[in-house]
This record gives sequence, structure tokens and C-alpha cells, in this order.
Amino acid sequence: MIGAILIVIFLLAVVTALAFDLSWFNVTIGKRNELVFNEKNKSYGAFVIRRDYTNAVLLALLISVGVLGSTYAVPKLIEFFSKEEVVEDKMTKNFDVKLMEPPPMDEKTPPPPPPPP
Repeated sequence: MIGAILIVIFLLAVVTALAFDLSWFNVTIGKRNELVFNEKNKSYGAFVIRRDYTNAVLLALLISVGVLGSTYAVPKLIEFFSKEEVVEDKMTKNFDVKLMEPPPMDEKTPPPPPPPP
């Protein structure tokens, strides 16, 4: 379980590092977007998406770390605060099952015919 958490944290760190890449090849940096969308409509979706990408990645990172942390921490907190010992109830009572007697066969009724060949 700890190995899976470390792998997820590593992958989240890689995604975050890629989001903060300041080279020219990163399409989300502000200088490149200003140059690309210099004489174009900046209210168009591509500029807005590229401008807000880093904030979206940080928000996704915080949410995912919070969810992963809570899935690990909540059961541990519940276990820590509930000091009562859980006693398992095992049934030790034996039951005697008494079946009814089958009804007596009527000798007067003829037996069913044999199946056809």
C-alpha cells in the first residue's frame, strides 16, 4: 500500500513539474501565449485554457492528494479514536432439526404410466 502511495505521489510530482516547465515548448507559459495570441481574440477558449492550466493542475494535485490522504487517514483515525474491543458473536447453540414424516402412499391410486420409448 505504501508503495502504491509513493508511485502516485511520484506521478503527481512529474505532472506538476511538467506544468511548471518554463521552456519555449511549454504551451501554457504566459510569454508564449501572449506572443501567439498577440493579434487574436484572447477571449477565445484556447487562450483561456492555456492561461488557467497551471492553476487547474495545482487544484487537481491538491484534490488528489487530499482524497488519497483521506482514504488512508480516515480509517486510521477511526481505529485510533475507537478504543473499544470488538467482540465477535459466534453462535455456539446447536439446533436439532426435526423433519416431518412424509405422507403415507395411497395404495389405491395406480402408478403413473411409463415414459414413451
